[in-house]
Amino acid sequence: MKQRTPDPLTGVTPRPLDGSWHPVTVAEMKAYVAIVLVLGVYRVRSYRDFWQRSQTHTHPLGNAAAGSRRRVRWRRVWGPAHQDRNHTELSWIPNYNTFSTSLSRRRFTSIKRYLHVSDSDLTLADSEWYQKLEPRLNSSIRKRSQELAVPATNTSVDEMMVRFFGRSKHTVRVPKKPIKEGFKIFAICQRGYTYNWLYCSRKTGIAELPPHPTLAPTQAAVRHLALSLPYEDYDFNIYMDNLFTTVSLLLELRDRGIGGTGTTWSNAFPRHLRCLDATAEWNTVSGGATADGKVLGLEWQDQKTVQMLTTLHPLSKKIKRNRKQPRWTSTSGAAIRRHFSSARMEVDIPPAIDDYNHFKGGVDIADQYREACFTQQTSCRNWLPLFYWLLDITIINGFLLAFSKLSTTTTRSGRKKLPITHKNFRLETALQLVEQIQQGIRQKQQQGRTRTAKHSRQKDHLCYSKTFTVTEVPTTCTHNSSIVKAEKRKECVDCRFSDRQLGLKSVLPNGKRKRATYGSFACTLCSLSFCKKCAAKYKY
Repeated sequence: MKQRTPDPLTGVTPRPLDGSWHPVTVAEMKAYVAIVLVLGVYRVRSYRDFWQRSQTHTHPLGNAAAGSRRRVRWRRVWGPAHQDRNHTELSWIPNYNTFSTSLSRRRFTSIKRYLHVSDSDLTLADSEWYQKLEPRLNSSIRKRSQELAVPATNTSVDEMMVRFFGRSKHTVRVPKKPIKEGFKIFAICQRGYTYNWLYCSRKTGIAELPPHPTLAPTQAAVRHLALSLPYEDYDFNIYMDNLFTTVSLLLELRDRGIGGTGTTWSNAFPRHLRCLDATAEWNTVSGGATADGKVLGLEWQDQKTVQMLTTLHPLSKKIKRNRKQPRWTSTSGAAIRRHFSSARMEVDIPPAIDDYNHFKGGVDIADQYREACFTQQTSCRNWLPLFYWLLDITIINGFLLAFSKLSTTTTRSGRKKLPITHKNFRLETALQLVEQIQQGIRQKQQQGRTRTAKHSRQKDHLCYSKTFTVTEVPTTCTHNSSIVKAEKRKECVDCRFSDRQLGLKSVLPNGKRKRATYGSFACTLCSLSFCKKCAAKYKY
């Protein structure tokens, strides 16, 4: 390894790496992904703790509660010492030895440090920052997600957030979101299945989005995602929130044969349809069509006034739904509670509101699956969170495909129940990856043993020394006068071949190896050694 020189500007010598790097193999990448999946289910403070064989736990209430200033040893365990999500008890990783021995901690650290998808020497512009995931990963996962499944009629478009607090000009900060800062992604999902997505940057805007003459970039992103659906062969309805919904967007989708429904801001709602205010009676419905008669504007008075735009639902119909009585502390709760005769009551609500409540959360379901077992590892490289996000949605899409293929059972509430949960699906996937590695190793070992055994059966020569072999048994020797007394004793070749011809074993019944017969006679022409007994057969 070359000697590291100090930086001429700072004078700081870089730290040496953890050993020399050698190219990664397919088996090592499978083991790396498997361990990342396991760490997503069983989270530890640091990934290095996954290989920690023993750990001393302190008293859960601290040293003061233990009654001593010294560090009190609470329990010593053998295995991966970590706590579950609620930090209440010690959990054990199933098949821990299988996972931990598939890849060492040092190799895992090296792969994590040097992992890259695109060419490491590639120089990208600011508008191509997402190309770090191309061409092998992002496009391939998007293509396979669209090939393996066709979404149902009712889909949703919303934004996702990928957590990242490092330095990047492309991250977005949204204080009111559960994830305060990170990368924003616009995605179209159906019950958690991510069908297509677009990356969004704070500096360069939405990536891979062609400009539209009449729509803003946010609405153009919805149009772009909707047109990726096979809308020419199937019917689709898009549900969205007030960030996207405008009259011009719904008209654009309607011209393509795609329905649209969503809440909207008051400034995007048609002025001539604004009728309700804060003093309106609860469960009052008002609205009408736009000037061209193609979009319906709807106002519904709930705890607040809800304004919606739709191209799917009528205004006159209503549907009965069981609603829960609001609390006294909720907004306008005291005014609404007087309409309820019990804790729950059947209420007539517009169909647009009912469908919006049922189908709007497709992206939120994907976020819930991802947040439960996310695989993201701490890193300073700003594209790695997107790599782990792609890994998460790949696992989630695979689980949902299994949900549709596997036989399900129905609970009392009418919900479908799979024989495997999302958590167990991730663990089973990781276990299968490691078993593929072990199976490949066993096959190579078996092939090696077969070749060795086959070679030994076909072996028709005897290795007499390191540089000399005998191919036939020397029953006679024509060089009788060439046998002389040698200076160094060697194994008698005649005794060795005679034992082999008679089928004598080289190991005695007591388990000890049979002692070889050595002699001090040798032939100067054929370089064979003989003992005194065998040399007497020849005239020397």
